[in-house]
Amino acid sequence: MNENSLSTKDGVVLIKIMQRKAAQLNQLFGTSEWTPRKIDMVLWTYGRQSVPPKENAPASQKTKSPRRREERINQRNRDHDLPLSNHEMIASALETFHGKVLTTSEIKKIVISAFPHFSEGRMLPNDHGFGNKSPCRCAGTVKRIFDRIEAGKYLVL
Repeated sequence: MNENSLSTKDGVVLIKIMQRKAAQLNQLFGTSEWTPRKIDMVLWTYGRQSVPPKENAPASQKTKSPRRREERINQRNRDHDLPLSNHEMIASALETFHGKVLTTSEIKKIVISAFPHFSEGRMLPNDHGFGNKSPCRCAGTVKRIFDRIEAGKYLVL
C-alpha cells in the first residue's frame, strides 16, 4: 500500500485489520472497550512528539478578544499536530457514546482524555447543539453533536 494514495480496497483491508486487533485486545483484557476507531487513534498518534504547552504566554496573547483567542487555540492545535477543528475533535472523542445522555463535565473529561491539548474552556456542548449565542455551524443541523435534554445534560447524537 502507498500511504499517499490509498484505494478503497486498501481501506477495507485496513479496517479489517483494525477490527481484528480490537477483537484481540478485547479478548486479551476481557473488555469491550477497544474499537477499530480507538486502534486508528492509537496508530495516528504513534511517533508524534508531544510538546508541552508554553508556561508564560506573552502579554499580547493574554487578551480576552474572541478572535485572538480563536487564533491562539488554532495555533496551539497546529503546534501539537492537531489538524482537526474543535468540532471534529469533540465528535471524534464522543463517537462511541451515541445515544447516551452525558453531563457537561462528563463530556469535557471524555474530550480532554482523547485530546489532552484541547482547551477545556472551548468545550461548550450548547455550541454543538442548539440555542447558544455563538454556536458552531453544526448547531440546528443534522451534523450537530448534541441535543440538549436539560440544563447541563446532553444526548450524544
